[in-house]
Amino acid sequence: MAETTNRPQTTGILLNKAGKGSYHNQDAVNKLIKYIARENGTTKDDLICCGTFGATDFTDIDTTVKQFECVQLLHKRKGNFGRYIDHEIFSFSEETQTAICQNNISVENLARKMAQDFYNDGFQVYYGVHKQDDSEKHLHVHFAVNTVNFRTGKKRHENMGDTKKRQDRLKRIVLEEVNNGENCKK
Repeated sequence: MAETTNRPQTTGILLNKAGKGSYHNQDAVNKLIKYIARENGTTKDDLICCGTFGATDFTDIDTTVKQFECVQLLHKRKGNFGRYIDHEIFSFSEETQTAICQNNISVENLARKMAQDFYNDGFQVYYGVHKQDDSEKHLHVHFAVNTVNFRTGKKRHENMGDTKKRQDRLKRIVLEEVNNGENCKK
């Protein structure tokens, strides 16, 4: 007889908001990071935590934005700059959200590990965990990813295949944390 566990069948889905046209303005970095940090004047009270890799987050949010913009100066291109920032959202499945709660997994540490995946590829990333509320059904992590690689100065080019690969890597990170949390309870 097969052993049953409380492990989630699915971990979540990664949504890539690139190509929607709203990130082609120079103020897109400022707007997206402030949206994620809930420092854009919104009255939503769903922010659990936020942080960054590749920039400071212990000062004010404007300093973080300026550091993203400084890296963008590395990119030399004739013509249109294109996207200034990429917005990706990892939405946890209901089963995974339950496992996170039951196993007292730190969503802050989990989000940091997920954000480090972007940073390891050479991109600054600002992340924020938002809890479920009236408009969102699930716990989710927003990622604001600089479109310029801080190592090479080259632009980030994500396609559906790249997003799928990243989603698989983020799912592995989540499953590892859930499995570690379950093993700690045994």
